[in-house]
Amino acid sequence: MNDLVRDLRSTIVCLQETKLSHVEGPDIRETVGAEFERHFAYLPAQETRGGVLVAVHEDFYTVQSSFITSNAVTVKVQATTSGASWWLTVVYGPQDDSAKLAFLNELRQISCITSDLWLIIGDFNMILQASDKSNDNINRRLMGAFHKTVDDLELKELQLKGRKFTWTNNVTHTRIDRAFCTGDWEQMVPNCMLQAVSSMVSDHCPLLLIGDIVVKKYRGFRFESFWPRIQGFSDQVAEAWNRPVSLHNPFLRIHTKMQRTAKKLRGWAKSIIGNNKLLLLAARQLIWILDVVQEYRQLSPEELLLKRDLKNRYLAMTAIEKLRVRQQSRMTYIKAGDANSKFFFLRVNGRRRRNFIQSLHTSQGAVHLQEDKERAVVDHFTDLLGSVGSREETINWDRVNLQRHDLSHLEVPFTEKEVHDVIMEMHSEKAPGPDGYIGSFFKSCWDIIKGDLMSAVHFFYELHGQHFNLLNCAHIVLIPKSVDASALSEYRPISLTSSIAKIISKILATWLSSCLDSLVSRNQSAFIKRRSIHDNFLYTQNLIKALHKANRSSLFLK
Repeated sequence: MNDLVRDLRSTIVCLQETKLSHVEGPDIRETVGAEFERHFAYLPAQETRGGVLVAVHEDFYTVQSSFITSNAVTVKVQATTSGASWWLTVVYGPQDDSAKLAFLNELRQISCITSDLWLIIGDFNMILQASDKSNDNINRRLMGAFHKTVDDLELKELQLKGRKFTWTNNVTHTRIDRAFCTGDWEQMVPNCMLQAVSSMVSDHCPLLLIGDIVVKKYRGFRFESFWPRIQGFSDQVAEAWNRPVSLHNPFLRIHTKMQRTAKKLRGWAKSIIGNNKLLLLAARQLIWILDVVQEYRQLSPEELLLKRDLKNRYLAMTAIEKLRVRQQSRMTYIKAGDANSKFFFLRVNGRRRRNFIQSLHTSQGAVHLQEDKERAVVDHFTDLLGSVGSREETINWDRVNLQRHDLSHLEVPFTEKEVHDVIMEMHSEKAPGPDGYIGSFFKSCWDIIKGDLMSAVHFFYELHGQHFNLLNCAHIVLIPKSVDASALSEYRPISLTSSIAKIISKILATWLSSCLDSLVSRNQSAFIKRRSIHDNFLYTQNLIKALHKANRSSLFLK
């Protein structure tokens, strides 16, 4: 245990089933290390059963207070550097079914003592859903009671990465070790990750909760969906876009103008909005100070005006923060007024944890460091997408005798109306590509940018490719095919292309969609307008009936 704590660089250690009726400093020093012997709390074992221990590293935390209940140890820990304090409950649930309902009531009583910053972790000896057990021997009454307790206490489970079960007797596998937290605790530690480590000599696999992970963040431009609603936005875009550009290549010209506009908008947003979170805290503190002063004396007209102005600004900054975090949560189908900021923040944190790749299994073994993961991804997709194989054989299309189609109407130049219709059909807040622009920019600034955009589109129509690489780049994003994806082959790559290339692709797709019904065989019924995949079943059924009626022997293969 001492080696495991040292290797993982743990700052808080929670042990269940210690089987110790009494714990002192020397026991802590021998078990988890000398750094933990000053601040700890424990639940004594009943003879040789049970027992819970919580110990914190003295360089990082102190235990402010603690209380012991029948199946849990609850401590209030305080960080030595920031001074932030929160509540931690470590549980070891009873094994007897008759005592489990009392254990759930115990959790409800503990919640009345703790604050909104609460983390609860440990061996609950209960499952939350049927998939948490490898067989069908399930007590659904207890499972429902456990689920109801979690909902009533408004707890959110920290999803476990890399493992499906946490305990086994080599016959049955269950997930009885879990971690829950309140929404406020999750907002305090938004980047926390829960993962399992090797079970070694135990029948449980230890859980490792990482408070924060330093990942290199993208520092490029990102267009905020609420910018067009702010007064002066169009003027800033027009000023940056209409600056003279001594370039003749339409691709290079629109690329340069988009870069200039991005730089202008970033500086404008910084001067108008600034550090919104910091300003929110400052406004809240100033309003509180004025409230306290008003209890002792009458505020002057200037102070009353300041307080009113602060409240108005606070409301405006809160609305901006809600719009920003709504865009990050990707829950754009919900209007900002239909949910509070906390709801979107929780979705953002959950989405961040779900998308984070903790480790990758490669041919050389598992990699955990960010640099090693980046290298593995680049090597994998360089071999997969970056190499061109030679083709020894090809298809002689003249011998296939495909039906000829008149597609001359697809060769006419693009019109301004077609480009405008495509832009209006784009999603306003879809994830941007490398240029950082989203659909709402092109919709709100169409009158300003349409001249240069149409020049680039017509230049593409004339089959010019010089400098088109500046507009035809993409971010490759990995989407897991399964919940516990570990190897790169278990991830599906998608491309987030730059906005201009996306617009041109949509124009071409719109043109071609009008001809697909005649170009594609009637046997292909999916992904084509006015066709349904269910048509295949009807076609097959009718064909089988016709063959059966004709008494003709046939073989169907799927």
